[in-house]
Amino acid sequence: MLVAAGCASNVRASFVGMEIFGMAPNYRKAVESREIKISEESEASIALGL
Repeated sequence: MLVAAGCASNVRASFVGMEIFGMAPNYRKAVESREIKISEESEASIALGL
């Protein structure tokens, strides 16, 4: 929702999607058009705050 509203410029996540529906369309559009900067992390590094 923050990406769609233009309120996020950076995203740190391991997976952004809607389970059986696939990738979140607004997130995908923002990533492909380079509107946001992404940092892909493992689930463990996010959970442990590394």
